[in-house]
Amino acid sequence: MDEAPPPYRALLIGNADFPDEPELDPLRGPANDLTELGAALADSEVGLPWQVTEVRDRTSQEVEEAIYDFFEGATREEQLLLYYSGHGQLDMDNRLFLCTRDTTLTRRGLRAVHLSSITARMDRCPARAIIVVLDCCYSGRAADAKGLDMAAPFEGRGRFVMSSCERRGTAKDAVGDGEPSLFTGHLVTALRRGAVGRDGYVTARQVWRYVEDQLRGSGQRPCWKTDGETGDVPLARRPVPVERTVKAAGQSPREASLDTCPLFAPARGPSKQPSVECHFTGAMHVLVPGSRGTLSVYRDALLAAESGG
Repeated sequence: MDEAPPPYRALLIGNADFPDEPELDPLRGPANDLTELGAALADSEVGLPWQVTEVRDRTSQEVEEAIYDFFEGATREEQLLLYYSGHGQLDMDNRLFLCTRDTTLTRRGLRAVHLSSITARMDRCPARAIIVVLDCCYSGRAADAKGLDMAAPFEGRGRFVMSSCERRGTAKDAVGDGEPSLFTGHLVTALRRGAVGRDGYVTARQVWRYVEDQLRGSGQRPCWKTDGETGDVPLARRPVPVERTVKAAGQSPREASLDTCPLFAPARGPSKQPSVECHFTGAMHVLVPGSRGTLSVYRDALLAAESGG
């Protein structure tokens, strides 16, 4: 008997090298973007049971086949996430296409993946929810925040589109080797610890809000578009608050509702700085490097103490 497919599947596409086109500079980010995003999605502590497939530095034909298989094999019970990191370009009609290893700007209609072809695949896909994340220049053409008419290419059941920049904007590459791009770096942090969740989960909309906030002042403005309640689909997990007894100094024990499962999962490894997690209930947790304990307190209590209350 065939095993049922997992409810969460992700296809991560990245292209960093373009040997046939000298006008397309090599990129530092895509390889790291796929590695870090894939690890965050599948993390045993904060990730959902995503089945992650990576497609790195492939030709347009290979990428098209991967996208075809990804959507054609979907069921109504699945949630899909399609991600791309690389160069984005526009054709003569100002339509977005994603560059692949064999892309040449003089033959872009033949050696590239056009957004319209991805949309066509999604239109026939029965999946309950589809999340599209594009980290490339001009990606805002897939998710323009101006007006509802821009959602037309993504009409249908359950679509959430997140872009790294505006329709005429550019997306920044990684600053150094071994680092993710600016947008994806914040996306990974949002999934691991940055975005504040509720009821044990972090939704696509909450991830978006965190990334948007982190990119303020960077010169890069991300965009998003959703239909229905797709923005509320889960992308990651968060510890659920539990009850515990708190004994205040000089007072008898009292019951208090504190989140005793703070999440300390730095996206880029251990840090020498204190780690702070703020839960939506108002609880704040501080993990001091070198200490085995966690200081947990309500922010309201700190404010009251400061004011003498």
